[in-house]
Amino acid sequence: MTIDPRASLAQQRLWPDILASLTASDQQIERLTNRLTEHWPRLFNYLYDLYGQEHDFYFHLQQVLKGIAHSWQQQPDYVKDRNGDDPNWYLNRETVGATTYVDRYGKSLKGLSKRLPELSDLGINYLHLMPFFDVPDSEHDGGYAVRDYRKIRSDLGNRADMESLVKNARKQGIRLVLDFVFNHTSDQHRWALAALNGDRHYQDFYFFFSEQQKAQYQDQLRDIFPDKRKGCFTFNDQLDRWIWTTFNSFQWDLNYQNPEVFTAMAQEMMTLVEMGADVVRLDALAFTWKEPGTMCESLPKVHTLIRAFNAFSAIVAPGVVIKSEAIVAPDDVVSYINQDECHLSYNPMAMASMWEALATRETKLLGFGTGHRTQLPERTSWVNYLRCHDDIGWAFDDGDAGAMHINGYGHRQFLNRFYTGKFNGSFANGVPFGENQRTGDCRIAGTFASLCGLEQALVNQDESAIHLAQHRIQMLNSVMFALPGIPLVYLGDERAALNDYSYLQVPEHAGDSRWVHRPDLTTPQFMNEQHKHVGQSIHQHLQRLAKLRGMIDALDGDFHVMENAHRHAYLFVRRLGDSFIFLAANFSEHRFDLQTDQPRQHCVPTVVYDVLAQEAVSSGHFDLQPYQCRWMVAEGESIRFKNV
Repeated sequence: MTIDPRASLAQQRLWPDILASLTASDQQIERLTNRLTEHWPRLFNYLYDLYGQEHDFYFHLQQVLKGIAHSWQQQPDYVKDRNGDDPNWYLNRETVGATTYVDRYGKSLKGLSKRLPELSDLGINYLHLMPFFDVPDSEHDGGYAVRDYRKIRSDLGNRADMESLVKNARKQGIRLVLDFVFNHTSDQHRWALAALNGDRHYQDFYFFFSEQQKAQYQDQLRDIFPDKRKGCFTFNDQLDRWIWTTFNSFQWDLNYQNPEVFTAMAQEMMTLVEMGADVVRLDALAFTWKEPGTMCESLPKVHTLIRAFNAFSAIVAPGVVIKSEAIVAPDDVVSYINQDECHLSYNPMAMASMWEALATRETKLLGFGTGHRTQLPERTSWVNYLRCHDDIGWAFDDGDAGAMHINGYGHRQFLNRFYTGKFNGSFANGVPFGENQRTGDCRIAGTFASLCGLEQALVNQDESAIHLAQHRIQMLNSVMFALPGIPLVYLGDERAALNDYSYLQVPEHAGDSRWVHRPDLTTPQFMNEQHKHVGQSIHQHLQRLAKLRGMIDALDGDFHVMENAHRHAYLFVRRLGDSFIFLAANFSEHRFDLQTDQPRQHCVPTVVYDVLAQEAVSSGHFDLQPYQCRWMVAEGESIRFKNV
């Protein structure tokens, strides 16, 4: 990057005093200076693009530098030690992820720490903990309405417990992912309370609008939770002003047009690093910059803002990986994935397309979408998932759907009916979330097992349906573990947890149907012995997938989808040098023979070995049982996979 003369001048004026204020060895100061030298030009450029018009821009720049020095010096030794780790660890095929709420899995940080060996035994080495920060006692959106970023919820523990958890996780080889909830704060955050009490300084941290000011924005914005309210603003009687609240009335959007907000939130981001975050997950990043006359989603300055946070992090904590949570249109999702913004990103298109294929029993949309939307820039990666703490939205591209002669709007209506059990013959027990009574649109809540038909099958005591549900779960997991990126398991799904309808009896949860798939996992909850057996089988299958994944070099390789082989089949090949894996998955309950010459076109030999079924087959002519997935490798490698 070309060094802006203004950046050089700012460096000459501001650096000496900042570096002189540090209490550290000459060697440590040299390391920080080297990082500043490397990343200062881009940090300056991004901040100048955002705030260069401010008359006191260089004062704010000085505050950012002070924040860098403070954050760097605050890091405990066990965090600084991490900065010497392999910087590309997240690209390693042996990385397997899980996500959970602390209280739902371990009751507390101490309890979770005791369960880390179970996760390691499953093959997990990447653990995303839902927000465990201080929140109001009432509504807090599952922890995403943060009252204090530096304080841990008292019922979960304290900073000493967190430090112990981090150390234990490192002993188990587990890296931690923590949420940076940076689009908004709780309305009970100290900044919000000060703003309510008339503090003009903190009122500028948020958006307080008159009716006329609100009118410049409201017509272009979409309703995020249409079942709860219309619009993205909440009226406050005390101030006689509208407050920008994209998600919930108790979550106040931050005003990043104010440079002090960036400076303050950069410090909160580094608090996560001080707590031990290996990965910082940027929550709801697409909404963070507002401009009148736009949808206020994924605007150009959102990218500039994220790049500024990225540069700040690269200086203070170069070992930290940045992860995007952008559940938006597929092209917008990809726009955040690069070394200057986010190294990792959820893959909502692949997730939605797999559920779509399961409902339709046709893989054309899955094959087309993943075929041309999987490639990412160097040193970046997808995080593939089938369930998470949130809902399932139908995040396939309408252009992709049109190319497959599918009407996107109508198809989403069908999928909503199918996964809420309203479509005749559906096996799913999903619950609508965010239902729009005007349009009939919604998203889907439900556990992996309930959406795959296990709940319905167990209730009906249908042995055949139980086996089909188990095979659906295992097939989807097998596909996810072979796709490019990190596979992410939502804890509970590894034991076939079913929907938990008791959330309806909890006042603070009853209005949010996503709690149906957030059951208490601190004690096993099985409907009967058969359910327990299915859960054990799925757990063992995931263990096996994690182990096999680490053994197949090709899972670090290129990715090529084979199209139109069979309407029920999803086929792809991955290759790295001489190593390959040829995957074939049946998304239907029908057995069929598959005959295709496409594997030969990708240099797959005639005879291959299926490491899942542990048998030799012909790559051009083989059968697929209902919901079967085959992982096929070179026949000569079969001896390595025996008894795995």
